[in-house]
Amino acid sequence: MSATSRAPSTLRRDVIAAALGLSVTIVPACAETSLKPAISALIEKFTATLTLSLSQRPLTEARVPAIGCPQDGQLGPKKAPKLPKTVRIIVPEGMGPSLAFYSADESIDAGVLAPRNWHCFGIYGSSGSGLYVIPRGLRGPILNRPEKVKNGPAVIKRFFNGEASGRFGVARISARIFPQAHRYVESVRALGIVDPKDYVFVPWPADRLDRLSDSVVSYATPLGAQGLGTELGLAPGREPILGLVFLTGDLEGKGDGPYLEGLAVRLDRATQHLYPAIGVAKIASTEAAR
Repeated sequence: MSATSRAPSTLRRDVIAAALGLSVTIVPACAETSLKPAISALIEKFTATLTLSLSQRPLTEARVPAIGCPQDGQLGPKKAPKLPKTVRIIVPEGMGPSLAFYSADESIDAGVLAPRNWHCFGIYGSSGSGLYVIPRGLRGPILNRPEKVKNGPAVIKRFFNGEASGRFGVARISARIFPQAHRYVESVRALGIVDPKDYVFVPWPADRLDRLSDSVVSYATPLGAQGLGTELGLAPGREPILGLVFLTGDLEGKGDGPYLEGLAVRLDRATQHLYPAIGVAKIASTEAAR
């Protein structure tokens, strides 16, 4: 099935409010959650693409645990960062106890929401970084763990730095889903470092794509298929992979970037209802940082 473009449907205001409240922020007790209109519009488009039902329960404030994740990479192992014990979010009633916030960096914007009581680790280097949140703890070297988790449930956040060796990841994925990056992709391909056939200018055939803006794409890679979800670190499996991809920075070599950030989420049936919360929080944090 080829990529599709969907217009946002009209959703109940209380449902959208619930979604907007999932932006993860550390705020004083008296503060209200608010987002810029442009971010709100992206979130509305995102929620309109979901086949999973959104909760329509009343809104409530919840504090969720903030979990630091150890990481390893180019400069060696790093201990889990010190984070606040909790972060405050606003969620549909009853959802807070099912979520936690995970980050391998002291910057809250660097993390993701995922099911509570899961385990996490990160990898990093000149090409970018990856954050992996999984149901079970793993032993052994962190750098060997991504291969061990690719077949099961996971929440994965990947960052590709187009100013360094991550340019190949930025180009490979952008060629598939961001037409405005065509010239940049060709410049990377012209370097001749990797096989030119790695750059394909059409989406993966099985993926369903929903373009939320010129630089934000929501996707679904079906069960058992190759696509964006497998490009971001998971293997084809028994459940679909859902996620988001963001292209930021300069494509013309006149400023910082480009950078590409991807979210790949595969949950079991007991936790699939949490994906809307995870996706909305990622949109809010990434767009707010632009």
